[in-house]
Amino acid sequence: MRPVLWQALIAAPLFLLTPGALHAQRNVANAGDHPLLRRAVGSEIAHREVKTNHTCDLPTGAVEGNRFSHTREFRGTVTTITYTQKQGASIGDVYRQLEQQLLDSGIRVFFKCKDGKCGEGTGPANFCTPAWRGSNGQRQLTGEIQNGSRIAVLSLHVQAPENRQRAVAHLTVVEAEGSTWPALGAGVRPGTKPATTFSTATLLSTGKVMLPEPLFQLKSASLRAETDPVLADIARFLTQNPGVNVTVANSTSTDGGWLRDIGLSRDRALAITTALTTRYGIAANRLKAQGNGGQNMDTVRGDSQTQLIVDK
Repeated sequence: MRPVLWQALIAAPLFLLTPGALHAQRNVANAGDHPLLRRAVGSEIAHREVKTNHTCDLPTGAVEGNRFSHTREFRGTVTTITYTQKQGASIGDVYRQLEQQLLDSGIRVFFKCKDGKCGEGTGPANFCTPAWRGSNGQRQLTGEIQNGSRIAVLSLHVQAPENRQRAVAHLTVVEAEGSTWPALGAGVRPGTKPATTFSTATLLSTGKVMLPEPLFQLKSASLRAETDPVLADIARFLTQNPGVNVTVANSTSTDGGWLRDIGLSRDRALAITTALTTRYGIAANRLKAQGNGGQNMDTVRGDSQTQLIVDK
């Protein structure tokens, strides 16, 4: 986050976006997505509400003793959307689809958590996200997106109150009054993947990039059908950059112990490199497979994560 925005967030009890007359639009259950976020595959809007010049508390810390340890009050146009799944999907599946969009759009994260590290409870009276119930797991991300003079603060919470395979996503966006956000991924239908599955610019500039999950069947090294676009993007990148070699590094954390995690993560990395050579004709000497077991896991990203690393 830029220093001036971070200072404003910490120093001011109220982050005032812009003034305006209080007005609540009617709920629109079947309205479109917010321009900042496309719904996950298989999701539909169960509730949508927009209020102008509205104050809203968002979580910036975990729950302690049934109350959030830190919240911050924001004011502006508040859009709240609740998504439910028409088809069964786990919390991790839904969250990773939504999180990746926000990361690709350059969100500056204030706070994120997973499962028990989020806690269970609620916030102040004007808390704009539902109570957190972690019995079936949950994910939370709070952050800021800036595009020129436009600023939006948002909260994304995914949980499964009744069934761990029926995820519910709650999105709250607070933005400056009168702002018109350009649609991200214009021309992409809601529920479809963006034009590219990872940022090649990030890979070239930093030397590594996290691939979107899930890539593998549960507790298996078998690739999911949804992995095909990711493989195609990796192959395209390598073809367009013939002097670049990469390592596919997978980290996996299961309940099978250290040896199981090491073996499975190695097999998963090999599954990707093998697919790239056999399906896309990438030379095997340009690819390395690395299994990290449960080491260096980002606990928010789920039980398996895969990085593409440029070899130096």
